Amino acid sequence: MDWDTDGSERASRRSASRRESLAAPGIIMLSLVAAAAMVVSRFPIDIGTLRQAQKPTSEAFRIAVNKAMTAAELTQTATFREDWHTVATLWHDAVTMMQAVPMHNQSYDLAQSKAEEYQSNLSYAQGNSITRPAKVSSASIWSTNSSRELVTTIQGPPSRSLMLDTQCKEILYYGNSQIELVHGIVNQYNNVDNNLNVSFLEQVVAQQLTEGAAWTLGSPKEHVYATEGTPERVNRYDSLDMEVLYYGDDIVELREELVVAYSNYSQTLNVSVAPILETAQAAPQDSPDLSWSIGDRRRDVFQAQDTPTQIQRRDSFCEEVIHYGTSTVNLNNGIVVGYDNAGSNLRVR
Repeated sequence: MDWDTDGSERASRRSASRRESLAAPGIIMLSLVAAAAMVVSRFPIDIGTLRQAQKPTSEAFRIAVNKAMTAAELTQTATFREDWHTVATLWHDAVTMMQAVPMHNQSYDLAQSKAEEYQSNLSYAQGNSITRPAKVSSASIWSTNSSRELVTTIQGPPSRSLMLDTQCKEILYYGNSQIELVHGIVNQYNNVDNNLNVSFLEQVVAQQLTEGAAWTLGSPKEHVYATEGTPERVNRYDSLDMEVLYYGDDIVELREELVVAYSNYSQTLNVSVAPILETAQAAPQDSPDLSWSIGDRRRDVFQAQDTPTQIQRRDSFCEEVIHYGTSTVNLNNGIVVGYDNAGSNLRVR
């Protein structure tokens, strides 16, 4: 995709290629959901719930009530901020599903009322997820938009994994708990066994976000703005939930307000891929033997090559293209599938 949409005369064939796309406590909560609970039976929780929420369905009311009941039950024993994060996630899902009940459904009016009640419970749980003490230190937690390497370093090897190449996804299983990754980055999770060391993205960002601090893949828009300032131009593509921020000749691409790609050929952006390198198996940075090959992961490339000048994401092909000057590395679902060492600067073996 050509990002130079304004027809600027200074656009050249080279710059055009660079711009390619890259509530109350638990007892009250239980009473709030009791009436709805009598209407429907419990419905199994699965990691696809948030995806289903985008599609009006007769099952939305059932799923919402199931989520709400589970949240109210967990409220009785929630102690640490991680526990409250789980509760808040369930309330968030319940609100989303109630709002997804279609108007022609006989439970529509009740669903809208419950959505308002659940929103109050969500706010209460979110507050506790920030003020309550943490079960684990910030160095031992991951969040949505963390890398696969960081997750497996903290959680250990998954009990099993499922690769969905045509959807650019991988699902890691830790017992009954599931972590869904897209392009090797955490997209969503389901902490069924309460065994995942996961925390709010906002908390992790709050610890890292200072004015001028480098941002990375997965950083929120607020982090980019705090570091780079207000962009000269912004293009929105609502159908893709995508935004493109322009800083001179450089570009930052956002999906759902999170960084997924960028172009930094002018070297004006304060971007770093260092957070993706957090892994216990990482080789020493002064090692003379750092290199990568076909079949290695994104982590291995970043360890050897450092921060790329450009990263493009092509969702239709489940592909990422990492640029180091004129050289490129092609990845599919976070794994190296090809490269072009035109600049003779790739440490490939």
